Amino acid sequence: MPTETPRLTIAATADQPVNLDVFANGWGEPEYYAAAIGDGATASVNAAQVTPGVWAADIGQSGPFGDDGAPAGSVSVAATARAQLFDPNVASNAAGDIWLQGLATATADPATLARLKAAATRRVTSGRTLSAFAATSTVSAAPASTSSGPGPVYLQPGESATITVTITARGPKGSVVRGHLYIDNFNFFNLDGDELIDLPYAYSIK
Repeated sequence: MPTETPRLTIAATADQPVNLDVFANGWGEPEYYAAAIGDGATASVNAAQVTPGVWAADIGQSGPFGDDGAPAGSVSVAATARAQLFDPNVASNAAGDIWLQGLATATADPATLARLKAAATRRVTSGRTLSAFAATSTVSAAPASTSSGPGPVYLQPGESATITVTITARGPKGSVVRGHLYIDNFNFFNLDGDELIDLPYAYSIK
């Protein structure tokens, strides 16, 4: 879930009544519960900014059950979010935007996605594993880097780096384009992120 997101909806649709428990960042907080309504449940999160980071869903069948236990069944889960659009005309040398990994239409950066999967696999809270990123492989922590070459920027405390941003102007002649350049970070231990600064920009297409 990227920064600047005010709404998140997660829905479970099953062949029997199920309840839904959704939570952020592997720590279980914030957490939202939705009871079964028919053969499904929907949890909605509305906030000035929904907690940025990895969200997960636990699905539970509605009991009580007999001596044979809970019946077998199937369920599908879908998540939608209201957020700001990514501008495809903006690029930087810090390739591998962490927030793009959550977009079905985006091409995932293999190295960044592998780190996400490995971090989520290690995160177990209250007996729950973030199955949304289930993976069997492990990835070593990336070394700190202050270079300006392509790839995500990894910084240790006290280090700094320069990020070069390129905006390719596209649009009708005479139009004015306005946007926001957000500088965010991501913590692979907590599976969450923060917006460090918002840099508004505008330009005219001559």
